Amino acid sequence: MAKMAASALNEEIQYVSYYNVRPTLLHGYVGPFLLIYAAWFYCWTIIYGLEDYYEAGLIALAVIGVVQILVSLFCLWSVHIRCVLTCSKVRITVHIVITLVKSPHCHKHG
Repeated sequence: MAKMAASALNEEIQYVSYYNVRPTLLHGYVGPFLLIYAAWFYCWTIIYGLEDYYEAGLIALAVIGVVQILVSLFCLWSVHIRCVLTCSKVRITVHIVITLVKSPHCHKHG
């Protein structure tokens, strides 16, 4: 079995991590928000009532939507967040789909 995370392979590569992509429904920017939307619609329609809390319900729905959009954008902006929310760590190297390579020079501007 190969070593799953190598540290300081050389001066260009700090470490390597291996991941496997989860189904889209299980991504952190899809699955949890489906549950949050379902829970909010239940609370809004059954517990609070649409007529009584119409504006508040729409505001809460907009807040959930904005948070979902931000989480999705974080997945585009950071490969680390994308791997956490869309992938699972691979324990056997035969099942590798995505490899994350961290360079110590990736954030330096020269």
